[in-house]
Amino acid sequence: MSTGVTLDDACIEAFNAMKLKKKYRWISFQIVDKKVIKIDKVEEDRSKTYKDFYPAEFTNEARYFAFDMEYTLEDGGERSKLLFFTWNPDSGKVQNKMLYAGSSDAIRKKFEGVTLIQANDLGDAAEEIVMAKCK
Repeated sequence: MSTGVTLDDACIEAFNAMKLKKKYRWISFQIVDKKVIKIDKVEEDRSKTYKDFYPAEFTNEARYFAFDMEYTLEDGGERSKLLFFTWNPDSGKVQNKMLYAGSSDAIRKKFEGVTLIQANDLGDAAEEIVMAKCK
């Protein structure tokens, strides 16, 4: 389902800076005026971890997030994975939920090489769930 929502070019630039230059730990995106996806905020402090991101960023408002997850495997190997979250809380307004659900392709298709995580409540984005998708 297409909603006609477009993606601001600054979102792609920020995502590529996170992916290629490791400039951000995470980026939050929101739909503005039911027309365009724009950057809501960025976290430049690369020392921040998933514990700083979750659950603090998961409010009652729907958002999209890109997160650069760094983790260690059981054998000691270091890994990094780009995650793309669609956060559409069950407690949100129905119209907003439909807008975010129908517009996710506009952003996700532009962000190559990400692991998708759809979350409607905090349990869907719990660290153990996310780590299982990383491995």
